[in-house]
Amino acid sequence: MGQMQRKNIQQMIANNELALGMVVTIPNPMVAEMAGTFGCDFIRIDAEHGLFNLETIGGFVRAGDVTGVSVIVRVPDIGWISPLLDCGVTGIMVPHVGNAAQAKKIVECVKYYPEGRRGITGSGRAQRYGAIPISDYITEANNETLLIAQIEDEEGISNMDEIITTDGIDLFTTGAGDISQSLGIPGQTTHSKVIEIENQILDKVSKAGKGTFLAVRDFQEAKLFYENGARALTIGSDVSILTNGIKKLVTESRKLEK
Repeated sequence: MGQMQRKNIQQMIANNELALGMVVTIPNPMVAEMAGTFGCDFIRIDAEHGLFNLETIGGFVRAGDVTGVSVIVRVPDIGWISPLLDCGVTGIMVPHVGNAAQAKKIVECVKYYPEGRRGITGSGRAQRYGAIPISDYITEANNETLLIAQIEDEEGISNMDEIITTDGIDLFTTGAGDISQSLGIPGQTTHSKVIEIENQILDKVSKAGKGTFLAVRDFQEAKLFYENGARALTIGSDVSILTNGIKKLVTESRKLEK
């Protein structure tokens, strides 16, 4: 199979199209091939919690090229950003953004001058090893690379206004798990206090004219977010899809013994 045109998530959102994706925690590029083959526009690799390294993610990028799926990575550290972008990752999600200084720093890491200070290489895979003129690639990368900031802990909640108004960040998301920890109710992700904080963040994002990048639990939540303007949704994870499928099949098959 040859290389396909990967989905431009930035352009889809600008065109008011719905971009759908899934969270990936299993470090096998076959997951990217499956996601793209069956209609996902992007995958969001969880390198913060999953067992990934830079070389593994490179395999996902190549698999994404085959099926046309864009690869977004939640990084464990900003030191991962440069090599991932040089490899061809199309989006970066940064967790635990706590203040304006951190928000500006991640913009500098993702964007080339004048928006940022991303380092230049003339032979990266994203530049087709030098086949794309560097000036063309810089323009393309600044226009198309997606930067997502995750506000999910006490510091970020306190500084949400200044984070949300930072130029260069394309989309914002929350993190119910870490928000629940900040509120002293760890793991209670559907608690009314957690939902209140999430809604407060999303409301401020909307009022600032910025976009959201949201994970949904079910179709009804997806419908609610979509009707409220969200155009980038993660609709499950490889693990949840696999475990739910296994549980369903085993539960149904156990009825044979009764």
